[in-house]
Amino acid sequence: MKKNKEFEDFYKCNSIIKNGYVTLDNFLGDEESKRLSNLISSIEGGNPPENSQIFDQDGASYVFVDITKMSIVDDAKQEAVNTICRQYLGQKSISNLRFWLHGVEDAKNSSQSTNADINLVWHTDTFHPTLKGFLYLKPLAKEDGPFEFCSGGHRLTLRRIFFEYFSSLRFKSSQGFRAPNALKIYPNTEVQTFSNLGNSLIIADTFGFHRRGERTTKGKRYSLHISCRTNPFMYSV
Repeated sequence: MKKNKEFEDFYKCNSIIKNGYVTLDNFLGDEESKRLSNLISSIEGGNPPENSQIFDQDGASYVFVDITKMSIVDDAKQEAVNTICRQYLGQKSISNLRFWLHGVEDAKNSSQSTNADINLVWHTDTFHPTLKGFLYLKPLAKEDGPFEFCSGGHRLTLRRIFFEYFSSLRFKSSQGFRAPNALKIYPNTEVQTFSNLGNSLIIADTFGFHRRGERTTKGKRYSLHISCRTNPFMYSV
């Protein structure tokens, strides 16, 4: 049984290595979903946890709650995700993996051409492999603006090396790591749109090019996020 589990984790890492992402279907169990729903009800009722971060940005209202130690997602699930992240990033241990409840309301972005919101433009989060995860509590249609990923866009090809070099020469922190022409850097790639997925955890190497799809609907939605970023200048053995 142990060998099967190790092989399963290895397979999931291989999926990230090959495509830049992996999906873990039916991630939350019934009890976990119930605990998460109770937390959302508490927030909606005007009683958010003390560690909540609530702010407005780009015409939308956001709430972030660190639920890593709130006994919402089972420890075994968190450890399984930690194992996948650790193996993919080549780390002996990872201490900064975080699980977040993410809420957003009235985020309606009518055009990606303005580049007003970096999340709408093809971009990379940083200059080295790093992992993020997203789980939509309810399936999103394409018009709801689901996560989009440039499949294979995490590979360090010759074009990508040139892109990184010239980007470093003109980097401006206010613009982040934007790359509107990302698909020209990976001309043979396919865009993976993660629509119609509910209770599936998407783990992606966000060194790869990604964006939030254009949203033409309005309303409130909640999702589960994970974040895992290590120091690229420290190697764990």
